[in-house]
Parts: sequence; C-alpha cells; structure tokens
Amino acid sequence: MDDKCKLRIDMIKLWSCHIFYISDYIISSVAKIDNLQLIEERLEQNQNDIGNLFGNVYGRYNGNRFSELLKENISLEIEFINSTIKGEIEESVSHNLRWHMGIIKIVDFLSAIDDNFDRPYLRGLFFDHLHLTEEYLMTRIHKDYSNEIKSFDSLYSQVLLIANTLSYIMSYRIND
Repeated sequence: MDDKCKLRIDMIKLWSCHIFYISDYIISSVAKIDNLQLIEERLEQNQNDIGNLFGNVYGRYNGNRFSELLKENISLEIEFINSTIKGEIEESVSHNLRWHMGIIKIVDFLSAIDDNFDRPYLRGLFFDHLHLTEEYLMTRIHKDYSNEIKSFDSLYSQVLLIANTLSYIMSYRIND
C-alpha cells in the first residue's frame, strides 16, 4: 500500500472513530451511564491520533497544535452536550457559540499552514458537522429513534467527507 492510500485509510478510520465515540458519549450522557470519563479519555486520544497523523505530513509542531485545537473543541462539544441534556439553555447557547468559534480557530490554523485548505469550504464542512451533531443529540434527547438513525447516518457520511477532504489535500504533500 502506498503512503497516500495509507493516509486516506488512517484518516477515515480516525474520523470514523471520532463519530462513534461522540455517539457513545451522547447515548451514555442521555441514559446516565457511568462510562463518560472513559469515553472522554478515548475521544482525547483520538484527537491526539489525528494530530499525529497530521504531524506525519506537516511536522510534529503542527501535528501537536492540531491535536490541541481538536481537544479544545472536543471539550467545548462535551460542555455543549452536557448543558443541552440538562436543559441549561443559556449555558448551552454559550457553549455552542464557543464550539463554533473553536471550529474557526481550527480552520484558520489549517489554512495558514497549507493554502490548499480552503477556509470557506472547510468552515462549511465543519459547521455542517456541528449542526448534524446537534441534530443527532436532539433526536436522542427526544427519543426520536427512527430519526436518530437517519441523523447518525447523515453525520457519519458528513464526517467521511471531512476525512476524505483532509486526506486528499494532505496527500499533495506526500512524495510518490
């Protein structure tokens, strides 16, 4: 397997895991299952893994910075999820806004290190991701299980688009 193909497969796996663990977190949070700390730790490791993969192409410093930004964003996402489940409307809105601002920081970082990362396109991709995650959360909270499945399918398809977009752009930096 060549390096570009391996990069694509690894990126898809890592972003897929991201969605699976976020889904687990949402399900466990709504059901009040006592495994949230373990899922949070796994989500954090997943963000490190994505950063490490990124660092293989853009250097260790950039990989570490990407990991930091992703972990900050996961923290904001978890705060949003928890405040929304608790019905804390003002906190939920505040966390949601900070979560969106975190995406802007991530996209600005990516576009600053590689001109091929198109800022408006990536913002759209990641904002779609946030919107679909919110939708998935709401279907779980409201026990709308038939739409939850549809929502998860949309979220998963969308994250595959993120993974493919990132790996496609990153592959330009890999020599054949």
